[in-house]
Amino acid sequence: KEVRRAQWHVTLASRALVLARLGKLEDSKQIVGDNFDPVSTFTSVEFGGLYGIKSLACLAYGELTEALRWAKDAIHANPREPEWHLLAGRAMEYLRKKSTRFSGLPKEEISYFKKAVDLSDRANYVLYLAKIYVQVIRATVQHYAHDTTFKNSPLYQEIGNLTRTTVELYRKILDSHTNCSETQIRCLNGMLKLPRQYLNEDEMKTIIERISKEANKSKKFYGTAASFYLKIERSNRKALTYFERGSDHGDHQCAMNALRLRLKMRQDFDVEGSLLYL
Repeated sequence: KEVRRAQWHVTLASRALVLARLGKLEDSKQIVGDNFDPVSTFTSVEFGGLYGIKSLACLAYGELTEALRWAKDAIHANPREPEWHLLAGRAMEYLRKKSTRFSGLPKEEISYFKKAVDLSDRANYVLYLAKIYVQVIRATVQHYAHDTTFKNSPLYQEIGNLTRTTVELYRKILDSHTNCSETQIRCLNGMLKLPRQYLNEDEMKTIIERISKEANKSKKFYGTAASFYLKIERSNRKALTYFERGSDHGDHQCAMNALRLRLKMRQDFDVEGSLLYL
């Protein structure tokens, strides 16, 4: 509601631009003349909406630097809107992923996601922050995998603390969304990417067993359950059971993982028939 004028402004401007490019200049001028509220009348909240919409559009079309610039402008106009902080963080996340160079902990990027969570405790914001933490933890551990001094460094301690914080974020969402299996599956997926010594394996197993009894569970559940049994319980047999169930429910990734696991276990089966699931 607060950014409705900004949304209408962008919609009309886009329509006017399309008409102008089609050579319908009079129609384009009429749209601008009859309907436009001048931006000089916008409030700071509406300016934030205008810049945020521009940032979203740039993000969608891969103009990451421009997306970040407009997101920062949106934050400057309306610093109390968590969505603009999330947008800035997402733009920085995509810029980081485009680089092959490891540059340490992305503290500025993390600060945007943390600010979004500080302004709103919506589950999506918390899950996004946790996802970024998981990415950072995995990238750091992978980068220093062959560095024998890493475990004695302050960075190792920092990563350990960050992992505990991440687990707590996921547990917070698990506790507050006990009746939403879709959200719990997202939490379990994130947790399974963390070192197992930080996880409460019994709690995770209880959640998986409970969701498995639900009649209308998401097909994403099967891949999550299979990953749990592979990583935590080291049971290829149970993992294969869930991969095959996921395959039966139309999950192509589960079908591929079932095929790989069958080959790894060297079981006799119809490879050509299994490929029909993909």
